[in-house]
Amino acid sequence: MSRTPSPTPAAPDTAPLTAAAPAHVAFRSLVSRFAFVEPQSPRVAKRNRTPSPPRARKDPSKPVADLLAPDLRILFIGFNPGTRSAATGHHYAHGGNFFWKCLSESGLAGGEVLSYEDDERCVKEFSFGFTNIVSRSTPSSVDLSAAEYAAGCLPLCKILDECTPRVACFVGIAVWEAFRAYMLKQEGKKVVKGKVEVGLQPFAYGDTKLFVVPSTSGRVVGWTKDARVKLFADLKKVLDDLEAADATD
Repeated sequence: MSRTPSPTPAAPDTAPLTAAAPAHVAFRSLVSRFAFVEPQSPRVAKRNRTPSPPRARKDPSKPVADLLAPDLRILFIGFNPGTRSAATGHHYAHGGNFFWKCLSESGLAGGEVLSYEDDERCVKEFSFGFTNIVSRSTPSSVDLSAAEYAAGCLPLCKILDECTPRVACFVGIAVWEAFRAYMLKQEGKKVVKGKVEVGLQPFAYGDTKLFVVPSTSGRVVGWTKDARVKLFADLKKVLDDLEAADATD
């Protein structure tokens, strides 16, 4: 690197978002909070990952309550509730949404076949949490504005700070793009738009790994169900590897 960027003020109420350097490159940490860090950084103390009882947020402005608990294994972050989810009060409730098929067929649920009615049970038994970047219900995510995405980022940061998930999975590339842009702006970094690679991202939010899958809506025709199941299986492998590493500490 030719020069070190000037320090930027820390954003309030948000944990550091860091990018992990490739194993063959040893970047030094920068002064700002958004920085490359060496992949061999010291591991944080092992945390108790015993699933905790869910704590649904009963915010009347939210047609579908967040399902959260401390020390989640995975926090799934969606766009916003669709009309079917708003009607039932459950996450990913539309019959044409592949989310629950992906969760079941990937092995993340231990071989069980789950449906939208199992969302609260997922918090209790698997330590999987659910939230959305926008709480307003719409027939489609295309009805959301850029301002709504941006406004949802700070509340999402607070949820990540509170629940400290092992992995945060963004269910929708646009959801990840909005959050990444927000964090870069908080760090005073330039936001460069380009193709987003799905899967494990070269960034972390504090100790939380960040993973991206495409929207599981059946309206998104660019991805087959099998391709999405494969990405959920990749998510399972990331989680398994992290938990195996914790067990050896």
